Amino acid sequence: VAIHGNRNVRPSYWISRSQDLFGLHIVAWVWGRLGSEPKRRIRAFSNEQAAIAFSRHLLGRRGSAHRRIGVAFRLAP
Repeated sequence: VAIHGNRNVRPSYWISRSQDLFGLHIVAWVWGRLGSEPKRRIRAFSNEQAAIAFSRHLLGRRGSAHRRIGVAFRLAP
Protein backbone atom coordinates (compact mmCIF):
# COMPACT_ATOMS: atom_id res chain seq x y z
CA VAL A 1 0.00 0.00 0.00
CA ALA A 2 1.03 3.62 -0.50
CA ILE A 3 -0.96 6.00 1.69
CA HIS A 4 -0.57 9.78 1.75
CA GLY A 5 -3.47 11.21 3.77
CA ASN A 6 -2.90 14.87 2.92
CA ARG A 7 -2.98 14.19 -0.81
CA ASN A 8 -5.77 11.55 -0.59
CA VAL A 9 -3.54 8.93 -2.27
CA ARG A 10 -4.45 5.35 -1.26
CA PRO A 11 -3.37 2.79 -3.87
CA SER A 12 -2.86 -0.88 -3.03
CA TYR A 13 -1.08 -3.57 -5.02
CA TRP A 14 -0.79 -7.33 -4.61
CA ILE A 15 1.20 -9.82 -6.70
CA SER A 16 1.59 -13.59 -6.54
CA ARG A 17 3.43 -16.19 -8.59
CA SER A 18 2.49 -19.88 -8.61
CA GLN A 19 2.33 -22.96 -10.80
CA ASP A 20 -0.91 -24.57 -11.96
CA LEU A 21 -1.73 -28.26 -12.36
CA PHE A 22 -0.69 -28.22 -16.02
CA GLY A 23 2.80 -26.88 -15.27
CA LEU A 24 2.18 -23.30 -16.38
CA HIS A 25 3.67 -20.53 -14.27
CA ILE A 26 0.96 -18.07 -13.22
CA VAL A 27 1.45 -14.44 -12.23
CA ALA A 28 -1.60 -12.79 -10.68
CA TRP A 29 -1.78 -9.16 -9.67
CA VAL A 30 -4.46 -7.02 -8.10
CA TRP A 31 -4.43 -3.23 -7.84
CA GLY A 32 -6.71 -0.37 -7.00
CA ARG A 33 -7.61 2.23 -4.44
CA LEU A 34 -8.08 1.06 -0.85
CA GLY A 35 -11.79 0.85 -0.11
CA SER A 36 -12.89 0.40 -3.72
CA GLU A 37 -13.34 -2.61 -6.01
CA PRO A 38 -9.87 -3.77 -7.18
CA LYS A 39 -8.87 -4.70 -10.71
CA ARG A 40 -7.42 -8.18 -11.29
CA ARG A 41 -5.21 -9.67 -13.98
CA ILE A 42 -3.68 -13.13 -14.45
CA ARG A 43 -1.00 -14.09 -16.93
CA ALA A 44 0.38 -17.58 -17.67
CA PHE A 45 3.93 -18.39 -18.79
CA SER A 46 5.37 -21.63 -20.13
CA ASN A 47 8.65 -21.23 -18.24
CA GLU A 48 9.59 -20.01 -14.80
CA GLN A 49 12.22 -17.51 -15.99
CA ALA A 50 9.64 -15.58 -18.00
CA ALA A 51 7.26 -15.48 -15.02
CA ILE A 52 10.05 -14.22 -12.74
CA ALA A 53 11.07 -11.55 -15.26
CA PHE A 54 7.48 -10.37 -15.56
CA SER A 55 7.06 -10.30 -11.76
CA ARG A 56 10.23 -8.22 -11.44
CA HIS A 57 8.91 -5.84 -14.09
CA LEU A 58 5.70 -5.35 -12.10
CA LEU A 59 7.58 -4.88 -8.83
CA GLY A 60 10.00 -2.44 -10.47
CA ARG A 61 7.05 -0.29 -11.42
CA ARG A 62 5.98 -0.18 -7.76
CA GLY A 63 9.53 0.77 -6.81
CA SER A 64 9.26 3.98 -8.83
CA ALA A 65 5.99 5.01 -7.16
CA HIS A 66 7.62 7.63 -4.96
CA ARG A 67 8.81 9.50 -8.03
CA ARG A 68 5.48 9.11 -9.86
CA ILE A 69 2.82 9.55 -7.16
CA GLY A 70 4.79 11.15 -4.33
CA VAL A 71 4.62 8.28 -1.83
CA ALA A 72 6.42 4.93 -1.73
CA PHE A 73 4.72 1.54 -1.43
CA ARG A 74 5.24 -0.43 1.80
CA LEU A 75 4.22 -3.89 2.94
CA ALA A 76 0.83 -3.96 4.64
CA PRO A 77 0.19 -6.15 7.71
